[in-house]
Amino acid sequence: RCVEFFETKLGGDHLWSIEALLMLASAQYGRGLHEESFASYSLAKQKSERALGALHPVTFGTRLGMAQELLHRGLAEEAVPEYRAAIDGLSTLWGGHNSLTLRISVGLGSALSSLKRYTEILELVEELLPELTDNFGPSAGPTLLMQRLEIQSNRELHNACLLYTSDAAD
Repeated sequence: RCVEFFETKLGGDHLWSIEALLMLASAQYGRGLHEESFASYSLAKQKSERALGALHPVTFGTRLGMAQELLHRGLAEEAVPEYRAAIDGLSTLWGGHNSLTLRISVGLGSALSSLKRYTEILELVEELLPELTDNFGPSAGPTLLMQRLEIQSNRELHNACLLYTSDAAD
C-alpha cells in the first residue's frame, strides 16, 4: 500500500516511491517471497537507474538487493557484478569501506565461493579481513564468515601450510 500511495501522490519515479519499492522488496526477501522480491528489486533497480542515476545510493541499494536475490536463486555469476557495483559505488560515495560495505563484501565472498573463484576470495580476504576485524571484532559474524571463506579457499587451492599459519586460524 505504501508503494501505491507514493506512486499515486508523487509519481512512480519519485525518490520516495522508489525507496518504498526497495523496502517492499527487502521485506518480501526477508519473508521468503522470492518471486515477489525478485520482481520488486528488478523494478526498483530499473526505476532508480532511470530516475536517480547509476551513482545514487538508492540505486546501489537496489543492486545489493538484486545481488542477494540472484545468489539465493543460484545465479552467482550474475550476482558478482551486482555486489561489486554496490561495494565500489558505496565505497566511493563514502570515501572507503564502512560496516555496510564490509557486510556486502561477505556476500560477494559467498558468491565467489559458489563459483569456486578461490584466488579472488583470498584477494578479498587480504584486503578486507583486517577492516572486518577492526570494525566488528575478531569473533563477530562477518569476520568469522570471511575467515571461513579464507580457510575454505586455502584448502581448495591446496595451500595447506596457510591453513594453520594465517591470522584466521589464530
